[in-house]
Amino acid sequence: MSDTDFQSYVGSYKSLIINGLGNESALKARSFETLVIAERNQSLGVNSITQLSRMLSNTKLILNQALHHLALLDGFLPTNSHLLGWQNEIQEAHTSSELGLICQRISHVALPVPQALA
Repeated sequence: MSDTDFQSYVGSYKSLIINGLGNESALKARSFETLVIAERNQSLGVNSITQLSRMLSNTKLILNQALHHLALLDGFLPTNSHLLGWQNEIQEAHTSSELGLICQRISHVALPVPQALA
């Protein structure tokens, strides 16, 4: 994963988590960054596959919680079928890169477009 991709994926994940779970979830929003670091360390033999699997599962769980809360907000445009499809995609992700791409796609559809400052 390139540094540019990393920054983009982190931004998408954080936006989804904070918009879904609120500003107090900023620490949870860092779970994606921690996962990427763990994957890089695993390739060096630092982290076990079991630890990595737990981290990936936790990161997916947080993302699914955020999406569930986003779906309850007024103005959430995607349908329940979108939500179910995204949850299935999230469950099928095996790496942070796959999860990052999913977050990027979801954030483009599910989050409001930032308004330009006048």
